[in-house]
Amino acid sequence: MRRLVIRYVCALALVALCGAQPAQAESCRFVGCQGDVGYIFAPLPAQHGGTTIKFNSKDYPLKTPLFGKPGLPDVNAIVTTGRETQLFTEAAITTSIAAFKPLAIRDAATGEPDLTGEEPETGSELPAGSQIRILSWRTFSKPSGEQLLFALVQVVRH
Repeated sequence: MRRLVIRYVCALALVALCGAQPAQAESCRFVGCQGDVGYIFAPLPAQHGGTTIKFNSKDYPLKTPLFGKPGLPDVNAIVTTGRETQLFTEAAITTSIAAFKPLAIRDAATGEPDLTGEEPETGSELPAGSQIRILSWRTFSKPSGEQLLFALVQVVRH
């Protein structure tokens, strides 16, 4: 499995060096199209394996898990995204790292708070219900030293 990932990364690097772009269907409205590879931010609620998470001494329900069910999927797993997210390049992450927040409370339209993370609008839209393959996990460091977790993914179907 590791050899397959290494070969895939090498093939992507070769395509990037040659300047070729992978073929994409005309009907693809999103940048997160079949075959695209990028990073998805995994805020703290996405990393939690339960149905609630404690924040400021209060339990919050985890409404819509990022990876379809609570917890983090294994490398090479194919999962369906439970909510809309963004696909980031490494450059987009490093230039806007300070804007990523691993834990935030957002008020939903229903008036119930939603415990989630925050990410900048520098990524490419990836709609809920997209199938992705987890290629690897990686942390990026904020200037404060805080570590943020990202999944390197390949879009299988959007």
